[in-house]
Amino acid sequence: MESKIIDNAFSYNIDVSHRLNEVCYPLEKNLGITLVGYRRFYFTGKLLCLFHLKDWMNYSFQNQCWHSVSFDNRIKYLPYNNTIYYLWPEAPPADDKVYCVLHDYGIWNGVVIYKKFVDCMEAYAFASLKKNNKSVRNFYILEKDLFERFIIYFKDKIFPLVTPVEKQILIPYERDFPSYFAKGKQAENYLAETDVKNFYFRISGKDVRLTEKQAACLFLFTQHKKMKEVGKILDLSGKTVESYLRIIAKKLGCNTKSQLIQYYKTLR
Repeated sequence: MESKIIDNAFSYNIDVSHRLNEVCYPLEKNLGITLVGYRRFYFTGKLLCLFHLKDWMNYSFQNQCWHSVSFDNRIKYLPYNNTIYYLWPEAPPADDKVYCVLHDYGIWNGVVIYKKFVDCMEAYAFASLKKNNKSVRNFYILEKDLFERFIIYFKDKIFPLVTPVEKQILIPYERDFPSYFAKGKQAENYLAETDVKNFYFRISGKDVRLTEKQAACLFLFTQHKKMKEVGKILDLSGKTVESYLRIIAKKLGCNTKSQLIQYYKTLR
């Protein structure tokens, strides 16, 4: 049964490869990115895997190669609703078959962007030709906003392809993800000892202060929570939440709710 699903997943990759190539072409044309990979690890033990580079797609499915040796360590402490960036090493580790094969294929100088959600984790891989050396690595560091924009663009263009109705293309994947995302004791102690009561932002030459509750209201509001929902979560009345948001809007110079949401994105 599992081999049949892997065959189905491979066929799905072939079927969508032309569309993937179209969507990824701006990266190759303008930024020299020759490999784009997308993986969605559902915490129920299923995996959606898409590669736009045909040679690497073939290798991955033939060898059931879904992640590198260091994958577990990289994602171990990734918190919910957060993102981490991982730059590939300057040379492939001898014990990591995936990286060694990529290097042999002439693909290197890569970065992986992990995004964790309540029910799954997404992994976006970007890499270029090996000959492009360290200049590309520096580019990832300095221009990571371009890759974040690509992720938004990617989802906009092919969202139905990364959320397929057909479940027989989701590869069985053995990994107890929840245990990998528990915070370590040292991290818990650090968070407990660095309690934040006020949040400060530099806006138009002035320092703007938001209290802990105000900042929490703003965050939940920008997550499209209704006033009553925000109040219930924070144990506040709806009127108090509305009052906080008016104060915040005034401090930030916003006139509408949509402006407040957009402004919040620039503060993060």
